[in-house]
Amino acid sequence: MALARARSRDVHFYLFSEPDKAIGGMKLNLSITEKVVLSMLDILIVASGPYKVTLRSTGVDLMRTDNALKPGHYDIRPYSRGNTMFITR
Repeated sequence: MALARARSRDVHFYLFSEPDKAIGGMKLNLSITEKVVLSMLDILIVASGPYKVTLRSTGVDLMRTDNALKPGHYDIRPYSRGNTMFITR
């Protein structure tokens, strides 16, 4: 069942340390903005410092704007090498 859900998703998230292992995703709708996604990730990600979320295909970082989220694969990485992060479950 989880595989069927994953196939229907437009957006997939990956930790920088495991770029081939999706940690989650979602099906887009009109209310999903970059700001909304970053707010959701702030709840799910525990990091020792700031992090960024980058659309893999373009290399563009998400910003806290009301721009609609684009479909694709997003990498979550710390701004600094020494920072650590993990996903709460």
